[in-house]
Amino acid sequence: MIELVFSLIISNSFAAGQNSIIKKLNIDIKNPLELRDPFKRKMRKISMTGESRGRLLVNDKFTNHPSLAGRNIENIRVVGVLLGQTRRAIARLVDESGTYKNETYFIKEGMKLGQNGAVVKAIVPGGIILAEKIRNVYEEDEYIETVIPITTPPPSKK
Repeated sequence: MIELVFSLIISNSFAAGQNSIIKKLNIDIKNPLELRDPFKRKMRKISMTGESRGRLLVNDKFTNHPSLAGRNIENIRVVGVLLGQTRRAIARLVDESGTYKNETYFIKEGMKLGQNGAVVKAIVPGGIILAEKIRNVYEEDEYIETVIPITTPPPSKK
């Protein structure tokens, strides 16, 4: 019984102390139900701008893998080829000064590359073969095959 009375006295004095602290801080909460849950992570708004955001593919799937569509073919360098059931090539971009950029791209047969939509027809041990449809001076469709050989990147400077 004494313990019960003692605990009530302590809790009342603690609650009175809290009320005085809250009154000193001058906190004005109009609707407590609109407050954010402190145990949930803060949601960030994601915009679809920027090069590293998701893109819509041909088969209507979103992906965050970087794509070479719309890039200049002269700036694409094939640095490796993976042979097997599904052949893939590993490519990197270079800038005007000839230095390699940090992003690595994976190329599969059937992908479209470049600004004119060149299609990857084959991936061979020596590089990749592209077929590009252009209009010649006589306004006729013409196909051009381009071979991008494997090039080794220069050693990185550290």
